[in-house]
Amino acid sequence: MRVYQIPNEPTRYHVESSSLDCPACRKLFNRREREHKHLVVGSSCPSCGTGVLDVRFHLVDLACYRPIGQCTCEHFAFRLTAHLGKLSPTALRTMTQGEAAKLRCTHIEAARALALDLTVEQHEQQRHAGAGRQVEGVGA
Repeated sequence: MRVYQIPNEPTRYHVESSSLDCPACRKLFNRREREHKHLVVGSSCPSCGTGVLDVRFHLVDLACYRPIGQCTCEHFAFRLTAHLGKLSPTALRTMTQGEAAKLRCTHIEAARALALDLTVEQHEQQRHAGAGRQVEGVGA
């Protein structure tokens, strides 16, 4: 599953779907289903025959419904949002990590993993840059 941070939007990501999309007939084909496992990007659409299948991406925003996030996938929209609508802002803020994880789709989890990787990488770059300045200052 590929994940891309949206430029200048530190909490928003495009996350690859498990479905392929036909731009001609707008049909979706889940690659996890047995009858669609053979389909790849560039395959002819099995429904209309004229479209060429392409990757579908979902938009994830980690700042929404903190600490859960929000996704444009059907699972989040139809199943998880119903649960979120029942929670108060206080209940969201006081959730344990386990409780929050139960309300996240795989796309949100993938975006959170990349966000953590980017944060750690940035921290390490700053730490090493700071260590270089300290060493230079000691010998001066």
